[in-house]
Amino acid sequence: MKFIDGLKYPFIRPKGLTNFFWILVPILGIFVFLGYFVDVVNSIVSGNSQSGAPIFRGFGESLKEGIMFFIRTIPFVFILTTILFGVGMFSESLTTSINILVSLIYTPMMSINLAVKKDISATFEIRNILEMVFKNIGKYSSTLVKWYAYGFIALILSLVLIGLPMMLFGAIYLADFYREVNSVPVVQNN
Repeated sequence: MKFIDGLKYPFIRPKGLTNFFWILVPILGIFVFLGYFVDVVNSIVSGNSQSGAPIFRGFGESLKEGIMFFIRTIPFVFILTTILFGVGMFSESLTTSINILVSLIYTPMMSINLAVKKDISATFEIRNILEMVFKNIGKYSSTLVKWYAYGFIALILSLVLIGLPMMLFGAIYLADFYREVNSVPVVQNN
């Protein structure tokens, strides 16, 4: 996906921008937000980027999807935290380095993989995810640059409020990269 196409994506169907504000609902809002994030990722991975943001499935469906996404990340977060704690007992700088590498290389694509496959095992497909990244390192690097540049622009635009909802769509570059380099079939919504 070209950078400019990613910037235009939220405005193809501007009503989709309003789904960001579910995050303001106390406690449950973050899960509704995560559920819609899963819908956005699956829309991009399935090749529907030209139609803009997906239609909101409803509070209950998005809440359920978001809670399941969150629950599926818990084992990964627990294991990573345990490893970082163990390494931190010996070397704080090594812990920081591992955390940065995992945050740049593994976690972004793991999140997309999880959103697509909707299975806890998707968070531990280490070999698949690392192959996806390192066999396409140039394209992945370009994707990260677009992702961070998009986030920076959304942050600047948040001064006039439009940037806050735009932040919901920052992962479209990662989802598009996933679609381009991975031949895993997309799991349809239940």
